[in-house]
Amino acid sequence: MSTEHGMPRLAGADGLSVYQVHAENLLLKPDNASTVQVGDKVELIPSYLDGTVVRNDKFYGIRN
Repeated sequence: MSTEHGMPRLAGADGLSVYQVHAENLLLKPDNASTVQVGDKVELIPSYLDGTVVRNDKFYGIRN
């Protein structure tokens, strides 16, 4: 991950926010209303992809 163009966003993760970003992982912080449990899947939308592109074999493009 990189924060060069801002913090990554979370989708489908009500009550969670990105707390810290590191090269290989990140830490999420739940608020008091969070219903997310360990093992739940959340979508991470990175703001900058340069460091993550080389780790993927397949990409999906979505517009609108």
